[in-house]
Amino acid sequence: MIKKTFFILILFLYNSYLYSQINLNVENIETLKGSIFLAVYNSDESFLKTEKAILKTVNPVFNNKLNIAIPDLPKGEYAIAIFHDIDNNQKLNTYFGIPAEPYGFSQNQNGGLLGPPKFRDTFFYFDGKNKDLTISLVKLL
Repeated sequence: MIKKTFFILILFLYNSYLYSQINLNVENIETLKGSIFLAVYNSDESFLKTEKAILKTVNPVFNNKLNIAIPDLPKGEYAIAIFHDIDNNQKLNTYFGIPAEPYGFSQNQNGGLLGPPKFRDTFFYFDGKNKDLTISLVKLL
């Protein structure tokens, strides 16, 4: 009986480790078309360099809120950048360098007219256990 209970406990802990994820809630979606582009970064050097993101996803918009599961990240420091690609052209539209489409960052550090935030302002620590995050989109123009 003890061996069976121990085995079940080990199996549960192993599965919990395998399936831990970040549950990202995207809020303040005003236009119900296009997609949410998401990029995950793990360093200051890679931050906001899309080609250096460790994970990129494109998620269709159907509601004013969107839940995105980000699985299989090892323990560490991460920052998330998202934008609402309303016209599905796979890039953040800007007007004289100012985002013309809604965007957001982890920790809801959204920069502003002076430019995007830094990695140090947006990162969070993922300890390998399920984590819930919320990013509210902002629109400058």
